[in-house]
Amino acid sequence: WAVTAFAVAGLGVGAASWVERFRDRERYEHALALYAAATCAALSLAMTMVLREAWLSVALSLQLPALGWIANRLKAASFRRIGQVLAIIVLARLVLNPFVLDYPDGTVPLFNWSTYGYGIPAIAFFVAAREFRRLADDFLVFLLEAGALLFAGYLITIQIHLLVTGPLS
Repeated sequence: WAVTAFAVAGLGVGAASWVERFRDRERYEHALALYAAATCAALSLAMTMVLREAWLSVALSLQLPALGWIANRLKAASFRRIGQVLAIIVLARLVLNPFVLDYPDGTVPLFNWSTYGYGIPAIAFFVAAREFRRLADDFLVFLLEAGALLFAGYLITIQIHLLVTGPLS
């Protein structure tokens, strides 16, 4: 299935390249944004088919800097709405998901799922906020900055808990 997801990502890149030629026409910017977002989503799907535990949230969060970079390069405002939806999904998965605490803790602090499960999304949200801020400083940038702080806080809290009291569950 991961190979299929990579093939779908390749189709998305091809479609985005084709639509980019007609970008100056009305409404083609939205199609270009959707094809680029679909390509990022297909790559994340491929990652989650191969990886386990918190990797789905990590893969989804890594789409945000990519979308920000593409939005800057194409000067397409459509990516902001896609970024907001994606950021809310990642925040919900990592903050509201009660099963997050059931992931294996590991025996060594700093070398467990929370390091990559919250650390990578924190970095991805921070980088995405910087990318999206180049076009406008709006709710999306606020959401990404707040998410980066929240994930960093969760990471530090969980690591301190693991050091002091042991496993989370």
